Amino acid sequence: MLERPRAKGWCSQGTRAAAARLAAIVASMPPRRAATSIVVPSVGVPPPHDGPPPDVAKLAPIAERNGFIIMGPPGPPPGR
Repeated sequence: MLERPRAKGWCSQGTRAAAARLAAIVASMPPRRAATSIVVPSVGVPPPHDGPPPDVAKLAPIAERNGFIIMGPPGPPPGR
């Protein structure tokens, strides 16, 4: 099999020395420990909305200022 010639200076002595120093530093580091416990919040999501639906006439100007278009009320269309 033919081997491509490598570019001159592809791995200089300085690069090899830096790699050796880095390997020595990593070898001297203490091993990483796995997490023993994970803290999970007791409440992850807020409770469902139980009040009246929002007033679309009040929200429409705010939505328009922020680049949103309110297409209609949430849920399926009436009569379905």
